[in-house]
Amino acid sequence: MSSRRLSRSQNVIPKHYDVHLTTDLDSGQFCGSVKIELIVKQHNQTSIKLDASHLLIELSSISLIIISSSIQIDCTVEVNELNETLEIRLTNEQTFSFDVPYRLIINSFSGHVTTQNHIGFYRSTVDILSYNDNNSNEMSIVKKHYGITQ
Repeated sequence: MSSRRLSRSQNVIPKHYDVHLTTDLDSGQFCGSVKIELIVKQHNQTSIKLDASHLLIELSSISLIIISSSIQIDCTVEVNELNETLEIRLTNEQTFSFDVPYRLIINSFSGHVTTQNHIGFYRSTVDILSYNDNNSNEMSIVKKHYGITQ
């Protein structure tokens, strides 16, 4: 497990996720969109970082909105390939308002279902026991491990 997963931010609190995923387990691919409602618990914070491991994110599909006013906030977005993070940075020396609800929208991302490390959106198996004949059958399932890191 990488160290960044152990040091999740206490300053950015996700309140609600609205995730839409389409998976193809045969090809091992998925695509989707997400709306994340969050609040920032630190004064003068100018950016937030999200875990982006194993994701291809369409940067032009990202927007940030103040929920109470529906005002879209000017921001820049950047993927750090080395740290596998997505950083959303406010422009024009703006800072996040303390304890104000924001909605981060990512309209397009995709990736491959991984089978190792249990990082990202990963494939696992579970044994299903049949009560009729006591036979065990293996079934594929997918799980996720993403979150806000700062």
